[in-house]
Amino acid sequence: IPANFAWSDIGTWNALYSYAKKDQHENVIKGAMVYTRNVENCIVNVGDNKLVALNSVRNLIVVEQDGILLIADKDKEQEIRNVVSDVKSKWGEKYV
Repeated sequence: IPANFAWSDIGTWNALYSYAKKDQHENVIKGAMVYTRNVENCIVNVGDNKLVALNSVRNLIVVEQDGILLIADKDKEQEIRNVVSDVKSKWGEKYV
């Protein structure tokens, strides 16, 4: 059946960012205890029990899961694959 709709593979942080609801400073924030001051154009995704305070930063990806924290430049998202590979080589599968 033919259909006319936009499609994007939500397999990257930037793709998710483009569809997610943003605050007044263009941040996408998931987490109950995230404090931002002078923060713009960031993606923050942390558990509700994790306190994260960001001050005067922009264009970052901040992700925490299972005690592992990733902070990356949103414009260099493709380099995250290299970081994951390097971490996996150095510390093993349990950290990726």
